[in-house]
Amino acid sequence: MTRKKTKCDLLHPASLMLALLISHPCMATEELNEKKLPVKNAKEAASVSKTPDTIELKALTVVGDSASEPNEPYNKDYQSPVSSLTTKTNTPLFDSPFSVQVVPREVINDQRSVTLEDALENVSGVRSNSNEQEGYSYTIRGFQVLNLFRNSLLVSTAIPTVFETANLESVQVLKGPSSILFGRVDPGGTINMVTKRPLDTPYHSLAQEFGSYGHFRTVWDSTAPLTEDGSLAYRLTGSYQSSDTFRDFQNIDRFFISPSLLWKISDATEIKFDIQYLQNDSQTDIGFPALGNRPANIHISRSFQEPNDPVDEGYHVLGSYELTHHFSDNWTFHNRFHAVQANIIKLNVAPMGLENNGILHRSVQYQQLDGENYATNFDIVGNFDLFGSQHDVLVGFDLFRDNSEYAFTALGTAELSPDLVGFNGNLYDPDIDIDIFNPRYGSVASSKYSQVISNPDTAFYSTSKTEQYGVYFQDHITLFDKLHILGGGRHDWATVARGFPASFGGSSDIDDNEVTDQQFSPRVGLLYQPWKWLSAYGSWSNSFGVNNGVAATGKNLPPQLAEQWEAGFKTELFDQRLSATLAFYHLTRTNILTPDISTSDPFDSIAIGENRSQGVELDVIGQITDNLGIIGNYAYTDAKVTKDNSGFQGNKLANVPENSGRLFLTYDFKNHSYMDGWRFGLGVTAVGARAGNNLNNFVLPGYARLDTFAAYSFKLGKSKVTTQINIQNLTDKRYFSGTDVFFNADPRQGIIVGSPITATGTVRVEF
Repeated sequence: MTRKKTKCDLLHPASLMLALLISHPCMATEELNEKKLPVKNAKEAASVSKTPDTIELKALTVVGDSASEPNEPYNKDYQSPVSSLTTKTNTPLFDSPFSVQVVPREVINDQRSVTLEDALENVSGVRSNSNEQEGYSYTIRGFQVLNLFRNSLLVSTAIPTVFETANLESVQVLKGPSSILFGRVDPGGTINMVTKRPLDTPYHSLAQEFGSYGHFRTVWDSTAPLTEDGSLAYRLTGSYQSSDTFRDFQNIDRFFISPSLLWKISDATEIKFDIQYLQNDSQTDIGFPALGNRPANIHISRSFQEPNDPVDEGYHVLGSYELTHHFSDNWTFHNRFHAVQANIIKLNVAPMGLENNGILHRSVQYQQLDGENYATNFDIVGNFDLFGSQHDVLVGFDLFRDNSEYAFTALGTAELSPDLVGFNGNLYDPDIDIDIFNPRYGSVASSKYSQVISNPDTAFYSTSKTEQYGVYFQDHITLFDKLHILGGGRHDWATVARGFPASFGGSSDIDDNEVTDQQFSPRVGLLYQPWKWLSAYGSWSNSFGVNNGVAATGKNLPPQLAEQWEAGFKTELFDQRLSATLAFYHLTRTNILTPDISTSDPFDSIAIGENRSQGVELDVIGQITDNLGIIGNYAYTDAKVTKDNSGFQGNKLANVPENSGRLFLTYDFKNHSYMDGWRFGLGVTAVGARAGNNLNNFVLPGYARLDTFAAYSFKLGKSKVTTQINIQNLTDKRYFSGTDVFFNADPRQGIIVGSPITATGTVRVEF
């Protein structure tokens, strides 16, 4: 039976329980959420229908423990949501013929994940290649991913930035090409950050963290209705962090705040406004060097920057709104919009090349990136029945515009040998060479930092702009409640332009290099459920990728494309409290630029390169029992260069281990008479050896890292107090998480070092 929401007064808990048993007509979705009904399984209690306004009541088994709503602040379950904002529809993930993984808020709390890359360790096949200033680079299914989304809108990739987790409700990853939903994106997958929403029930929390290397972080979260009827509610989240790191001369000073306001204009319409501001001032870690075919045998704390390196500065401000209107029980309209401004200023010593005797050549560099972007989409989601089949339909339009400017200067007078060419050419400053085995600091005078900013000899300036928009449609057809057929497509138009003004040492203005591409990207999928707890699926998808610009002949080069075949199984066990996805995939990226060997000009390129990734992924999340939770993953990834004229053909792709995985278990002693209030967790992260660059001339060794936590919660008046200690890398394993292959022209000097044993204590008060 399906019932519309009503405006009945809230029932007494006992009456509410009785209402569920006899299908009381005043039962409403909001009342179910607010009362946290003691049911065995939240999915069994309420099977969400195809529109957010209705709820289908099914037979219930009433027991003594409660199953919390996923967005409820006190929820400690690892159960992922039934549907995902990343799919833009209300179709349950169990019915979707592709892999979508969700890291819920409680996992972030248990593991004390400060940044996005910390949370993403819980998803198979996802690796981070980022430092503390620039959380921009990931690999998914073997391919580099620079496109990050927030509430299903693209955040600029032109200005890399760290993303805080203080205002995140979950992190969602859609695996494989997703152009049909998001346009011109990287083929490995889509990372979508879902932010917290204002609640109509008051909730406030304040957490204080302190730990190794001077770690100090304060996190706050406050939400409540502003009107008696709950039609207007606010939420204020944020954090402040001040800490050193295990790397010499590195520190972090980060402030983040995000207020939001939800206005329920009527029963059918609501709009949410929010702003987030991040100020991140820290020394950018220039990386760790490789010597021979391995990372250098020196202490991981050793840095080859200088004690007087100026602090790098960056800010990121975003304003957005999200409008939802329900035309009826079956049709809903969504409109989202955000505007972003961001800036990074980097002034530091940078590596240029390492000699075999351990002498590292360096230069003083200045970089500034400024950017702004705008993104919006319009979606109509609906469902209807036709000749015995059920249709869930999505039709939409989206638009993204981005403008950025980049300035670079350096101080350098000597030339490196050809095999040691570093970032921005082959000039370095011999006066500031340093021995990595016996470093002597202090060779960089403070005056050099001011000189480099205005050095005309190496001035480089570029501008870029992007405009892309597309229309898309999708139909998810259900037959006999067991067979699901998905089909859809998208047509994209993208204009990209880059310029290098002559007045700043370049050779062209931005309007001279404008290229427009368009592409249709289809997707189809099939899923069959032979039993209630098992789904088998297969899907095929195409994607529209990076613009390749103009060839030396003046002809437009075709854009990069990707194609993926995927098949797998999904299961829901233990009364649907635990879900798992096993996926097999074959993914190919084509039209990659490679040298054109048919001409005499070494700078001519042709779009015939190809990379291929194939593998197996397993993701598990949920509750095995009321007390035991699990989140785990495993990925086997075979990623290599299959066509290339640069000498890379047959090589493995950088930063991609063949085998990687993570298992994290928690045990909550709730309802145990002597241990009630205690919660423990233990996890292991294992990563195999990886090529450090596409040349495959050095390797990052494999590692296994052990993490753990213990927490105790108790009541203090009307408040709940939780004390928690987290220990990462319990065995103090020396390891390297990846290499910077985006900003660092030579990844051999851009290895990212994993943290040694680190302890963090937290005290959190909730009321």
